[in-house]
Amino acid sequence: MPVASLMTASPIPSANNFISLIEDPRVQRLRASLSGAELFLVGGALRSFLLGSHSGEASPEDDRANCSLESPDLDFACSLPPDICMERLHASGIYAVMTNTKHLTVTAVPIVGSKAVEITSFRSPVVVGQSALVVGSDITTDLGFRDLTVNALALDCETGEVIDPWSGIADLQSGVL
Repeated sequence: MPVASLMTASPIPSANNFISLIEDPRVQRLRASLSGAELFLVGGALRSFLLGSHSGEASPEDDRANCSLESPDLDFACSLPPDICMERLHASGIYAVMTNTKHLTVTAVPIVGSKAVEITSFRSPVVVGQSALVVGSDITTDLGFRDLTVNALALDCETGEVIDPWSGIADLQSGVL
């Protein structure tokens, strides 16, 4: 389905509106557990929020109230290597497992009864062995691995700042994929 058909008449939210996303209890728990690391919300939940839709799932307000299995999927990019990320999550009592070694992804359940989230370490353009990625050092480089500009967006979970190095928001507004 083209992006233009997904867009609503409402404008892209202002930066202040992103606070509802970073106030999600799952985000708050991850921020506390991964304190000192850079943590960014990426992927479909952010894109849907920008479009003013939540894929027919619960609204951010419902997420804060329920934090249930009906909450939107949340995907994160993190500055920590997967093993350190898992150590910190386990130390905070969060269930976490390595689910994709090749792509440096950990799956975690920050709050019992909530949907699992994926946390992928920043990636670097360096590839070793059988196409295994190497942990990178910054979100902008990591976003360069995304397939489309509208997927190369990140929301800083600490500050609420949107990182948009390839004009993905403008593409969303224009209905360009």
